[in-house]
Amino acid sequence: MGKKKVLFIINLFLIISLFHGCISQEIKENHVSQIKIFYVDINGFENYTSIQDAINDASDNSTIHVSNGTYQEQIIIDKKIHLIGSDPKKTIIDADFTDDAIIIKADHTIIEKFTITHSGKIGYPYYNSALYITSNDTTIKNNIITNNTNGIYTYRSSNNIFENNSILSTTDYGLYIEVSSNNSIKNNKFSLNNYCLKIKNSINCTIIQNQFFNSIHGMYFCCGSKHNMVYHNTFVNNSKWHCDDQVGDNYWCNEIIKRGNYWDDYTGIDQNGDGIGDSFYNISKIGKPDYYPLINKI
Repeated sequence: MGKKKVLFIINLFLIISLFHGCISQEIKENHVSQIKIFYVDINGFENYTSIQDAINDASDNSTIHVSNGTYQEQIIIDKKIHLIGSDPKKTIIDADFTDDAIIIKADHTIIEKFTITHSGKIGYPYYNSALYITSNDTTIKNNIITNNTNGIYTYRSSNNIFENNSILSTTDYGLYIEVSSNNSIKNNKFSLNNYCLKIKNSINCTIIQNQFFNSIHGMYFCCGSKHNMVYHNTFVNNSKWHCDDQVGDNYWCNEIIKRGNYWDDYTGIDQNGDGIGDSFYNISKIGKPDYYPLINKI
């Protein structure tokens, strides 16, 4: 075989090999981008040991399952994902008191079944939170949010659902909603907080079937918050006050079903036995009263 022919064959082989490598890499990258379910295990039993690494590789509409363990990291979510822990008591995201534990920037994110703890530093501003949310249509459910500077802080973030969470032991605010609208806050337990819930300059939020107890302050509206509705909630053993309304254009009962909230310091009576107090429960000097205070806890 001539020298020129040998060189031609060698060069052809090199070109084919290079081209094949490029195709293989492209196929691999496309395959990764199409994966919709990712698994994370701190002990290395899955493809990822870091939640953030799995998020980085995920595409929109992916689901990321996280096994039990303590994940000491700060997480940024910038794509639409469903992040789900194995057990809310055993799947822990720990920010080590350095910053926000989870920052959510992408709409339609779902986070559930985690303990989220140790966000921020004591004395830092309210945006050092377990969850800092600037997205819309976000769902936070079935989590334990405990021992944080702040539990959840939302800013310009609307149509969100906060449901079945335990928000405990915050040094500042349990849930802080600012410049937002149409948020649903339902069936959460707020306990051992400085302020359980603050709603600032926000409209059309619904606060229903929550428990506010054993804290310093319950919940309040301020700074232009209007047309928010509070009913079927329980307020027990909050040392300074259960509620405050600094605006006056919010509703502390549901006029359609004629039901309000349970207040452990309500002193009225229920003479006809319908479960509704016969006198109003006064919220504040400005705020509308609860016209239908409940005699029994929800």
